[in-house]
Amino acid sequence: STGPLPEVDLYVVGDAVGDPLSQALGQAIEEGSTALMIVQSPSQASNLGQWLGADDVVIRDITSSNNALLEELKLDNPILAVFRDSRYSDFTNLFFWKYRELQNLPDDDINLLAQFDSGAPAWLLARRGAGRLLVMASGWKPTDSQLALSTKFIPFLYSILQPVLDKKTRSRQFIVGNRVDVSRFNNGQPVSVITVIPPGDEAKPIVVDSSFTPDVPGIYTARGKDWSDTFAVNLPSSESRTEPIRMDQFKRLGLPISASISAPVVIEAAKKTETHRREYWQWALAAVLLFVTLETVLAAKGSRSGEPVMT
Repeated sequence: STGPLPEVDLYVVGDAVGDPLSQALGQAIEEGSTALMIVQSPSQASNLGQWLGADDVVIRDITSSNNALLEELKLDNPILAVFRDSRYSDFTNLFFWKYRELQNLPDDDINLLAQFDSGAPAWLLARRGAGRLLVMASGWKPTDSQLALSTKFIPFLYSILQPVLDKKTRSRQFIVGNRVDVSRFNNGQPVSVITVIPPGDEAKPIVVDSSFTPDVPGIYTARGKDWSDTFAVNLPSSESRTEPIRMDQFKRLGLPISASISAPVVIEAAKKTETHRREYWQWALAAVLLFVTLETVLAAKGSRSGEPVMT
């Protein structure tokens, strides 16, 4: 592809790409995107070398006769941290039939997440600028491995996507009173005029160049010539705070507070009321116990006086 690269947060590369697209992907990674590269052929060596900043990267096809296994997994890395629990850290039943051996990799800024039992890199993570390049030396196709059938597959993919999703969520959070940059919509493609439709049936459209400041919460719609995008504007999180306000905070604000209802007096009165209530129940309980005791004694005397005398 020679057109402009779509502005996305995750790119998945499964084959060799031409130089213009390779340069565009490299720039996108440097600017903060994440790229997942599944190495499937030696022809991808040029792309991998360009993104890692190495000129002599070599890729060799390897067919394992003994079913290659993963070892030396870095479970302290966020991508593999989901498997840190000993119940999920066993990868001995995950077999790889084919993989690619990555040679002449640079030593700087590369984190080896896992390797095959042959010592060849299996999964590696490279920090490039503000972005990340994750490289898998074997894919999840049945001809390569049984990764897609493994219980490790979904958690592994989710761990890759989680930082991307978190970043996307943060970038789409808009607050009432804060400026909204609408030029970021439409995949960041330049647009001369954008119409913003506020929430409500009677709301009037707003024509903006690049940004506007929403004054009410709700669902907004940004529209261009042949595209539209919907986004939500929320109240500040402080509006949802419901914890009680201390009395001294009102005092600091200069609000008049009657001494008769000040917190210490109210608390002391409540304590006295509770004390009187307890004393009342104690006396009532003592009276009941005394009555039961007297009744028991009188009943015992009556039963003795009625017994026959033996001679």
